[in-house]
Order: sequence, then structure tokens, then C-alpha cells
Amino acid sequence: MVLWHNEQDSQRTPHDVHAGDEVELRIGTYPIELGHHVFIEWKVIQKEIEKSNGAVEATWHFNDWGRGNSYWQVKFGPFDENDTVVYIVRGQCEQELAGPLSYSFIVGQEN
Repeated sequence: MVLWHNEQDSQRTPHDVHAGDEVELRIGTYPIELGHHVFIEWKVIQKEIEKSNGAVEATWHFNDWGRGNSYWQVKFGPFDENDTVVYIVRGQCEQELAGPLSYSFIVGQEN
């Protein structure tokens, strides 16, 4: 299983997150197969103190049969101004693990 995020076809929306925004991620996997499982683990840090954390399972969104890719979506948030949000994208197909892919953004700043 190949896993990707934050590419042209797998963006974070909105890219620049503001206080109160819910964040939507698109995540890609290859190849198209039954049994894929995609999820994120996240944590929020403010003033160097971990404020909250969690995990969210992605839902299948669509298959691009021409490229052999599946696309997944996950929503999380909202967040407060100046929160640093760190999220890790992971995937699993049977016993094969994909990732971790680590990303972060600061709420209220251009990222």
C-alpha cells in the first residue's frame, strides 16, 4: 500500500486554517483494493503544552480507476487561534502498514 497526502490531488482544506475552522484532509492510496484502512492521529499544542489529542478514521471518498488510486477524507477540528496542530497519516491493508506521514500547521498563520 502506498499512501500520500499534501500533494496536488490530496490537499488540506483550508490550507491556511483560522480559529473556528474545521479542517478536511484528502488522502490518497494505491492500489485500489478492498480492506484498506486510513486514519490520522492528531494533537494540539499551545504554548508548548499538549492541549488535546485524538484519532480519526478516514472515510473512502472515491476511486480513480484510470490511475488505480483510492481517495479518502477525514475532518477534524475546530481549533483555537495560535494552536499548533500536528497530525500523522497512517494506512493499513491486511498486515501491511503505510506511513507514518507527519504534518503540522499553526492556526491563524500562513502555512
